[in-house]
Amino acid sequence: MSSISASGNNGTDNDALSTNRAATVKAHLESLGVKAATVKASGQGKRQPVTTSCSDKLPREQLILCLQPDRRVTIEVTGQIR
Repeated sequence: MSSISASGNNGTDNDALSTNRAATVKAHLESLGVKAATVKASGQGKRQPVTTSCSDKLPREQLILCLQPDRRVTIEVTGQIR
């Protein structure tokens, strides 16, 4: 394994929250023994949504449920299989 990228995402325009999500995953991987230099964490805010039909006009609870898939961390592992 040469690198791991943890990319935090969020359903709203909140870069700090998405960065914290990715940093939490990075810390967990390090606690499992993955070298800190191998893992990079970044926040994407709402720049990479998977939802496309969540209107700001939805009632708050429905909007929260609609945007739930955007609240995630995507992990990409790079390396060679031996």
